[in-house]
Amino acid sequence: MKLTKILICLLVFWAGTLSASPYFSFKKYQVEDGLSHNTVWCALQDSYGFIWLGTSDGLNRYDGRGNKVYRNVLNDKFSLENNFVEALIEVDKTIWVGTNSGLYIYDRDTDRFSYFDKTTQYGVYISSEIKKIIKTENGLIWIATLGQGFFIYDPKTEVLTQNSVQTSFVWDLCQSADQKRVYISSLQEALLCFDENGKFLRAYEISLETNASDSYKVNCIQNIDGEIWIGAGSNLLSRLDERTEAIDNYSGSAFNFGAVHCLLKYTDKELLVGTDNGLYLFNQNTNTFQRADNPADPRSLSDQTINGMMWDAEGALWVLTNLGGINYMSKQTKRFDYYSPAYLSGVPGAGEVVAPFCESKDGNIWIGTQSGLYFFNAATQELSPYAIGGAKSQKYDIRSLMLDGDYLWIGTYAGGIRVVNLRTGAVKAYTHSRGIPNTICSNDVLCIYKGRKGDIYVGTSWGLCCYDSAKDNFMTITSVGSMVSVVDIYEDMYNHLWIATSNSGVFSYNTMNAHWKHYQHEREDSTTITSNSVITLFEDAKGTMWFGTNGGGLCSFDPKTKTFIEFDPHNTLLPNKVIYAIEQDQGGDF
Repeated sequence: MKLTKILICLLVFWAGTLSASPYFSFKKYQVEDGLSHNTVWCALQDSYGFIWLGTSDGLNRYDGRGNKVYRNVLNDKFSLENNFVEALIEVDKTIWVGTNSGLYIYDRDTDRFSYFDKTTQYGVYISSEIKKIIKTENGLIWIATLGQGFFIYDPKTEVLTQNSVQTSFVWDLCQSADQKRVYISSLQEALLCFDENGKFLRAYEISLETNASDSYKVNCIQNIDGEIWIGAGSNLLSRLDERTEAIDNYSGSAFNFGAVHCLLKYTDKELLVGTDNGLYLFNQNTNTFQRADNPADPRSLSDQTINGMMWDAEGALWVLTNLGGINYMSKQTKRFDYYSPAYLSGVPGAGEVVAPFCESKDGNIWIGTQSGLYFFNAATQELSPYAIGGAKSQKYDIRSLMLDGDYLWIGTYAGGIRVVNLRTGAVKAYTHSRGIPNTICSNDVLCIYKGRKGDIYVGTSWGLCCYDSAKDNFMTITSVGSMVSVVDIYEDMYNHLWIATSNSGVFSYNTMNAHWKHYQHEREDSTTITSNSVITLFEDAKGTMWFGTNGGGLCSFDPKTKTFIEFDPHNTLLPNKVIYAIEQDQGGDF
């Protein structure tokens, strides 16, 4: 079982209408974390799984735990002579390193660098700033430079050739889908096309105007799913149809994102666009841009100027920035939409913590907060307050939600239970009363759960009760006790109803034979539950019950021995011993 950090998201509600905007959240890797420089130009994951990062001051090799920096060492001919690294490629398990004054080859066996001293038949060697290196399907290595055009090296014959006729300043390279052509981005002559052996074929002008006299400079090119995508000039993304040789242009002037520096496939119909001013998603169905980072959010990019992007073998996204080091986003099936309030001038806001969520079959979501219930309409993508009765001024602190057909059960702290008929909008209230029998145990309702047999259980700060639908009242379950705070309820696949408490461990109820069992922590017994303060219950795909505790970390239950197994007894895996939530992904990890 793999464990990942669980992020607890706080949604801040202000008075007014709420709006949504997509954004990515990143982890940062910067100088203070061991990176040699916060200006990162290129990245590569090699065949051994190492991440190589080229910066303005050294080459970094990151293994997931630590980072090794390669720089020039005085009087060491086997070190890099130049610390400014802009291009990386792996060729036959060796790393080719392009710097701003030549090319170097890294040998794994010796952990040394050697200068690429091959020359053309005219005695020319690669001495300019290297921007990109690619290996084409026919085995040739193409090297783009600023000042010397581009070079082609044949490893079989060890022959190096140079082409600076069409342009001297090559910014980027990519191969066509049929592998018969190579496209070159020129700062002088727009987009150039060569055959696989380096013969010039034609030039393409990139312009928004059909009859424009000036062609936009090409900043980057990328073959994505057989189409050549081009970042040109300022605020311009273009696509070359190789079959018709037509170029479609898409302006980003509304966002004023400046130059497009890098492109990456995100989904089948979305491209990631790295620019001078942030990260964007381009939708190929609608031909529209959408911002994917949030400059106001510290969890977003550390710098808005993006030099490069890369997917690693685990599906994580690496974003290389100009001044903010590396931004890392782990694999996720969906990006998040962040719902923040549209501020109303003169209206102060108060931050409230989001607690439970509840989703209907049609995708609508109810969200409980410390100041009431909110409703997210899946069709309109709008979030709005949802009335649950009571005085208009009353702010319900909602701790639990449970959908039962057309009825939404709402557990509040200090306000009892509210049940909303979603068809009619009618609201019925259930509260505790000392003078009336068969009311709920307490008005502090912490959880509501419907068992497999249809019974509805209510956990409160003063015990557990069960709803009697025939009599429309509640029966206190005395087996749990009246002084117990019930925080979570779950029925496992073996018909055991688990009751988690904040002060008395867990209870187990066999729904087939009505047998109760109480499990508590005992200080001198390592086979007992790790803490009497239990926060959450979870059953994995194999039927194992897990318990997240407050101070006792994570533990599981062995039904054969009736004992508990602590997951991280030496405190080496979990960030701390307070577990708020547990989820399992499709791969079985959690």
